[in-house]
Parts: sequence; C-alpha cells; structure tokens
Amino acid sequence: MITTAAAVSLLGAGAVGGFPNAALAADPDAPVIDTSRPAYAHVGDAYEAQLEGHDPQGQTITWSSANLPAGLTVSASGLITGVPTAKNLYKVDVVATDPDGNSATKQLYLVVKGAPAFIGDPPGPQTWHLNRPVSLVEDITDGVDVVDDEPEVMTVEVTGLPAGLTSTIQRTGSTNTIFAVTVSGTPTTVSSGTMVYTAVDPDGDRLTVPVPWTVGAPPPPTQPIGVTVTGGNGTATVKWNGTFPDSNGTEVSGWVVRANPGTSQTLPASARSVTLTGFDVTRYYQIGVRATSADGGEGPEEIIFVTPTELTLSPATLIAGYANPVDFSGQIDGLGPVAGTEAALEQKPAGATTWTRVTTVKTNRDGWWHHTVNPTVNTQYRVVYAGGDKMWAATSAIATITVRYAVTVTPSTTSTTVNTPVTFKGTIRPATPGVVAYLQRLTNGEWVTIQSTTQTAGGAYSISRGFPRGTWSLRMYASGGGSNGYGFTSAIRLTVS
Repeated sequence: MITTAAAVSLLGAGAVGGFPNAALAADPDAPVIDTSRPAYAHVGDAYEAQLEGHDPQGQTITWSSANLPAGLTVSASGLITGVPTAKNLYKVDVVATDPDGNSATKQLYLVVKGAPAFIGDPPGPQTWHLNRPVSLVEDITDGVDVVDDEPEVMTVEVTGLPAGLTSTIQRTGSTNTIFAVTVSGTPTTVSSGTMVYTAVDPDGDRLTVPVPWTVGAPPPPTQPIGVTVTGGNGTATVKWNGTFPDSNGTEVSGWVVRANPGTSQTLPASARSVTLTGFDVTRYYQIGVRATSADGGEGPEEIIFVTPTELTLSPATLIAGYANPVDFSGQIDGLGPVAGTEAALEQKPAGATTWTRVTTVKTNRDGWWHHTVNPTVNTQYRVVYAGGDKMWAATSAIATITVRYAVTVTPSTTSTTVNTPVTFKGTIRPATPGVVAYLQRLTNGEWVTIQSTTQTAGGAYSISRGFPRGTWSLRMYASGGGSNGYGFTSAIRLTVS
C-alpha cells in the first residue's frame, strides 16, 4: 500500500517530472489548496493520499473531484483512496468548497505507474520457413514511469528464438520511453517452440509475453499471374507475367506448362511464353501453368480452359439476282456469344480454286456481326476465325449463293401479221462463254423453247422469226456457261393478226 501523510507526500514544491500543476485565480474568501504533487500510485496496489488546504475564515473544507483515475475516489475530507486500474499520467481537477459556497479548483498531475507494455497488440503465433528471411519488429514502452525512473531504464530481452534468429533492442526517440525490439535472421532448422518477450522496469514491474513459433519446410512458389492462352489452328500460345509477390522469398527455378488432355513441358525460370501444338480444335482443353523451385517444390497451378469455337453464317443458301444485295449475319461463340471479336468473311466465286478475303467482320456487343455482299456469279462464302482468348480457330459451314443471269429483251414489235419476222434483242450478264439464249413460249402452263442462239462475246444476242395468227406469251431464258444460275425475262405479249 502507498500511504501518504499530509505534510510529507502531498505538499511538495514544483511539478511532477516537469509537468506543471495549475490553479485558478485566487478568491480572497475561497479556500486555498496547498497540495501540489500527489504521490505516485501503482496499478493494482491500494492507494491513499490526503489533500491539504486551508480556509481564510478557518471554516471546514469539503473536497471533491470529477475526474480521478478509474478505481480511485475522494472523500469529503479530502482522502483519496482506492486501487487504480490503468497506467497513465492523469490530469485531476480537485475542488475545495467552504460552507459559504466559496470554492477553489486546482489541476494536479497524478502518475499511475505499472508494468511495461507493447504499443498496440502483442505479437501472435509466428509461422516461419526454413531458409527464408525473417524480420519482426515490435515496440515496448514503459510509459509515464520513465518520468520518475530516469536515469534508470527498463531492460528488454527476447529468449527462446529458433536457430538462425537473433534479437536486437534499440531505444527510439530522445527518451527512454520506447524500445524497438527486432527479431531477424534466417531459420536454419525445421522446428517449433516459444519465444518470450520480457521487459522489467526500475520499479521491478515486469512484462512477460510468450509467443509460439513454428519453422516449417520451405514454402512452394506462389501462383502465376497474368496467364493468357490464345488459341490457334491446333496451337495454343501461353503467356504469363511471373508469380504473385512472394514475401516468403521462394525463388522460381522453372515453369511447368501442362495441357489436359496432352503432355507437359518444363521451361527455364526466364521463360514467359510458349506455343503448344497438336490440339484438336473441336475439343475442350485445360492449359495449366505452375512455378517450380529448388527447395520448395511446385506451386499452385493457374488453369485456363480453352473451348471450341462455333461460327454461324446465315443465310446458308440463297438464290439472288445479278449483283443484288445479300445480307449475311452470324455469331462467334465460345462458351457464349463473344462481343468485339473479329473474323474473316471469305468467298470462292464460280471458277475459282482458292478462297479470298471479302472483309473483316466484328461482333457487336450482342455477339452478332453483319455484312452485305453483291455477288455477280455463283459464289460460296465462309467465315474464318483465327483463334483468340481461350478459343480455338474455326471455319464455318459454307453458304452457297446462286446468282441468276440478268437477261434483258426488247422486241422489234408487240403487234405484227402472220409470218412477219419479229426480232428479239437483248443482253445477258455476266457475259460468260457458253451461255445460250432461248426464246420460249407459254404452252399449257409450261414454258417451251421455240428457238435459241448463243450470245456474243459482249453478252448480246438476237433472234428473229415469224409467228402464226394468235396471241403469244413469250420470254427470253438464259443458261449454261457454269458461272450462274439460269435467268429469264418477264413475259412479253405478242399479238399476231
């Protein structure tokens, strides 16, 4: 117990370790507070101190205070008692009041001493790894105790460290209040144990904190980052950016790139890409990348799924007029429609042996693309996707557009007499060698050829003939040449009298 007598413990000149004690301006009729420096208290110990003062009229003083440290109270006679619970430097306002209501207030500094403590939470259990550097820094303070204890200071040590680690103790700042405790080094054996932080101040107050630790086997490398797989026509280009930031110091010694189904390749530590071959673009594959190390084994694998690509092309078949617009549309689909992706629309006209590019199509945000062509001959179309992110190359089914010959006709007359020749002239487009122009009449609901001729090199034709009496429904019909579908004109009405 700390017990203080009025004359010895509570009446001292000056201040507590340089902390001033403050009083309000004196009222000549008010009591006078004589106490200037209460004795130190200690956490967990019973405390007793008498406040001292006098009244100019010699009346009895009543004491009070609203902000004593937790655990302490003051009686009307000015006796502070109790057991303080928290270490600190407290500003305490004490009030002395006489029976006439005159009062005086004075601010006193009361130091509650106690054991050293960590700044913040003490360290929890530690997990370290063999041959991996360790650095653990904690701050321990003796707080307000140093005010009374200097020049003596607390002592700090750490015991029970694993092989390869040491501790260093260093004062921080210009006082002896805070000490930085650093545990550092490189563990050399796999083991476990408990290290103990101990701090003892000049009053004998002690901080003891046991911290369990474990030194495990070297950890594996971390997972690769930035892994991408670009599918091609039976190939896959794999790229990566290294591993996640690795605080355990594991050094990557190489990489394993795996295809499932398929085989694995082992690459040097400097590698950041590889192109794999031999894939079936109609199948699903897993492509995995993982890091290896000399002493930590293999790390977790980053897996990318590569899917077949489905290309749609519509219409699949169509009969169109010469040079008329044909509107194509389609989707590029992996695990769903893909927006913002490009493919080549290709064509192979009649007579050609190779495919040529028409244009590059690009899907919109809904995964669709659209393009209009104006073919003049029979033409096949397809869409070719070169491959992309997580998708194989692909070629769509072929769309076939049959283009009819464009046939024109101008008769010399539409009203004539019996057996008077009528001349039918016109053109056939395109002007393809081997195309035959047919003059046809409608008989019993069917068109029947009555005369024919081959076109000129420029695509022109001419047919002349006479007709019996009657009304004739006629047309020109063109076919042959192999480049286009047959074409025909609208019906011509010829009156013969």
